[in-house]
Amino acid sequence: MTELNLSGDSFSATSVEKPKRKPSRKLRVPLVILVSLLFPGMGQLYALRIWRGVVFAFISASLSAICVERHALLTFATALAYVLLALLWYLFVIVDAGRLAWVYNPLLAPPRDEKKTIAGVVLIFFLVGYPTPDYLTKKQHKFFRAFKIDSGSMCPTICQGERIVAASDAYETQSPSRGDLILFDFNHTGQIFTKRVIGIAGDSIARGPGNTILVNGATLTLPKPCGQHEAFNPLAPEGPPFETVKIPEGSLFVIGDSLDNSYDSRFFGFVTIDEIRAKPKFIYWAHNRSRFGCELH
Repeated sequence: MTELNLSGDSFSATSVEKPKRKPSRKLRVPLVILVSLLFPGMGQLYALRIWRGVVFAFISASLSAICVERHALLTFATALAYVLLALLWYLFVIVDAGRLAWVYNPLLAPPRDEKKTIAGVVLIFFLVGYPTPDYLTKKQHKFFRAFKIDSGSMCPTICQGERIVAASDAYETQSPSRGDLILFDFNHTGQIFTKRVIGIAGDSIARGPGNTILVNGATLTLPKPCGQHEAFNPLAPEGPPFETVKIPEGSLFVIGDSLDNSYDSRFFGFVTIDEIRAKPKFIYWAHNRSRFGCELH
């Protein structure tokens, strides 16, 4: 019988370690892209580009802050420019993060500096995570709102199914002028109506000959609409009857531009200033492309 040598000079199975496997790119790259979508800059952090990630997060937050502070979404041109710029920037951030994740090799990379990594995560989180975006969103809602129009009473200026952007703070420091478009909460019921102001405090509104309305004795003329629209048929020979009224303080007389198809002050009386919610600014979507970006007057 041959005796086995179990001394320290013999081969030991436990002394050999299996080589570490490089993490699969198929898992690493999609994960980094997903994280970058949620938190721009965090993907760069994965590849140990800490300051690069922080700078990217700062630029992303700055774009949102500038948009909010400059009210960029209240005109079609600036809104379109901001959306395109933001899309290009976020695409660049995501592509850069994906590229870094593709070439990054954890087996060859230097050890992570835990303190710098944690500091980077905290900075990025506060720049593009809660609470900064939440604060900007709440601030944006104070001046920017988007609405879908469910009625044809304002056609051809704004037709049924079209979507508009409105300024929520337009009348915080001033009252509407004659001719302004407004969104108001009808009798504080939560129903949002879109109408045109034709009479302010002190004005006299009366029924004119045929299907016309007199404002301080002059025939009301509506502005020409923008683009191709789905206007209703020509007006009827006679409009609905209503009494001649003088507008009191704090009240408005409103009508729909489609005079024969509008439930307005001729029927329900005055709108009070405290019912006003916003001022329509432009159409951002319509069935007819010629209406895209139409400014509302």
